Amino acid sequence: MARNNNKRKKKQRSYVLIVCEGETEKNYITKVIQPHLRATGHNVRIKCKKFDKIPSIVGFLTRPEQPCDAVFLVSDLDECTTDSDKIESYCEREKNLFNEPKLKKIQKGSFYSYPSFEYWYLLHCKKDCAPKTGTSKQVEDELKKHLSNYTKPMPRTKQEGKFFSERIDVAINNEAALRANEPGQLPFAAQLRPHAPQTVTNPMSEMGKLIEALKSVKPVD
Repeated sequence: MARNNNKRKKKQRSYVLIVCEGETEKNYITKVIQPHLRATGHNVRIKCKKFDKIPSIVGFLTRPEQPCDAVFLVSDLDECTTDSDKIESYCEREKNLFNEPKLKKIQKGSFYSYPSFEYWYLLHCKKDCAPKTGTSKQVEDELKKHLSNYTKPMPRTKQEGKFFSERIDVAINNEAALRANEPGQLPFAAQLRPHAPQTVTNPMSEMGKLIEALKSVKPVD
């Protein structure tokens, strides 16, 4: 009986691969988002990895020993404002991955930050503290006004993650308010799919939307 119960519990858990570019994103996802999902009753297990090739992503997602139920791409757009080749590479990655026949059943999505992932960190602070435009350096300088000891790739420990965990609902609400205020659209907005052009703005964060997506993932039959 115990074996059957364990098998049922295992099947109810969702497994998600998040493909991200740096240690900062990985640390936040594993030390803040993962505990937040557990605390809110969502049985989702996340694996963060960096992949350069689509076949490597597909191979990981379809492992016989532990296939995944969803794949999400997390990227910064800071270096893409004048780099059309980089934008094209993002577009091509999404097209190839999302149309891969082997991944037909699993949930997919892409989530961006501008001018950097740290903009999401700013949204954990009081409302409207985040600058409306700026470079990644300006965002980091603003963040240090609220979190004086900030250095990359924070949060590295559970204690460092506590600052963000206690304010995650504030960040989600601030992100939603930011979208409602319609910041300036980025020049390459129309190129990024499946995003609607009006959602690719300066500034922007989609980590709140990522959290919503994670909570919606269900195990693939």
